[in-house]
Amino acid sequence: MLTAYIDHHGRLEKLADPTAPGALRRAVWIDVVEPTDEEREIMSRLLPWQLPAEDDLEEIEASSRSFADEHGLHISSWFLRRLEGRDETVNAAFRLTPTQLFTMHDPEVPVLRLMRMRANRGALPVAPRALLRALYETKLDELADTLEEIHESLDEYGQDALQRRSRDFADAAAQLTEIEHLNSKVRLCLVDAQRDLTFLLRHGGLDKAERRQWQTLLRDIDSLLPHCEFLFEKVTFLLHALQGFVNIEQNQIIKIFSVVAVIFLPPTLIASSYGMNFHIMPELDWPFGYPMAIVMMILSGIAPYLLFKRKGWL
Repeated sequence: MLTAYIDHHGRLEKLADPTAPGALRRAVWIDVVEPTDEEREIMSRLLPWQLPAEDDLEEIEASSRSFADEHGLHISSWFLRRLEGRDETVNAAFRLTPTQLFTMHDPEVPVLRLMRMRANRGALPVAPRALLRALYETKLDELADTLEEIHESLDEYGQDALQRRSRDFADAAAQLTEIEHLNSKVRLCLVDAQRDLTFLLRHGGLDKAERRQWQTLLRDIDSLLPHCEFLFEKVTFLLHALQGFVNIEQNQIIKIFSVVAVIFLPPTLIASSYGMNFHIMPELDWPFGYPMAIVMMILSGIAPYLLFKRKGWL
């Protein structure tokens, strides 16, 4: 999908036909979502530079993700995408010139979809650098909201752990793992944004006022990254606490089995003694030999039980 906006009296206006001759060259912002081969061919004819290939977006070297050439600044940035219970990162490619911002992503990025909605309402700046700054502001707002959501979830799990309300340890461990997976995705996006903003401060040709605005975003990132580390440590603590509860439960089970084995050991010894097949066993001729053996087995089983109760082991 190809969407383009032009500057119409200080407001962004969506082009009805972005493929018309000269339309893309006049556009202030061009946004491309999941481009088809046909759309790539059209844009390669209308734009004076080559579109980035899908493999180029997956590069992790800093020199491959952010660089400058005669066509402007080229940046690849990670964005968080949460869809149907799945948390993933999506790469988006930017090209910034003094007159135009180009964005391309496959699949759809929620932040850029929100940006298009705001552009349709005329709630975005027109200058390309201001547009890119608004995009990163929206990205950081979304990541901050996600961290707040993670913090609230961990607080809830922490209360359950302290009060031991949750007995499904396997389910709790799985959910904590999912939370840490999401937290790691947020941290990846923050670190990537930090690298992007540092590159823009160095090569963006910003004036003093713009530099202050971009540096404010960098300070926001610097404040969010320690929060990610704190959440990681909290997840680790809760997982260790959960493991401790599992060990306690297992110890309680083993303790019960051990006590039961000790209680039945004396009666078993008595029964084994009188179950031997020797010809000379005086007790076999006693009239009350059998009741005596039964009473002895009962008493020998009750005595360890009472002793354990008195010691507080049960």
